[in-house]
This record gives sequence, structure tokens and C-alpha cells, in this order.
Amino acid sequence: MAGLSDETLTEIFGNLDKDNSGKLEKSEIRSLVEKVVSAHGSQLETEEQRAKEVEFLMAKFDISGDGTITVQEFIEAYRQAKR
Repeated sequence: MAGLSDETLTEIFGNLDKDNSGKLEKSEIRSLVEKVVSAHGSQLETEEQRAKEVEFLMAKFDISGDGTITVQEFIEAYRQAKR
């Protein structure tokens, strides 16, 4: 399975980057988690569970550890998850 192209991942990243900073901040990841919970339901029922999920995603995607996620980190984390 080939997965998503870099172009598609870049487009997804752009949709998540609400302030067009070129980086995803924790608040933007939080917004994503809230949308997923709202649209699909989830076992993330409590605020604490949602906060832990945001921290987990930041840790997985923020490869440099600077507190933000660049498009390159986003693509690389996706590629690693597909392996």
C-alpha cells in the first residue's frame, strides 16, 4: 500500500495550519482532536484523555522537539507510521 502522496499530505497539513504559520502548534492539534471526537465519537471522553492524546500526537509528529510540527515532520511521521 503506497499511502498518501507528499502533495496530499502537504494539502492536509495546510488545512490544519489555521494561522498559515507553516507550523502546527499544539492548539491546532487540539482542534483536530476535537473535530475527530465530535465527528466520529471516541474513547477520549474526558478533558484529561484529550489532553493526553494531543501530547501523544505532538510527541510523534514533532521530530525536532521544538513544540511545533513542520510540514516535513508531518510527512516524515506519516511515512514512519506506514512502515
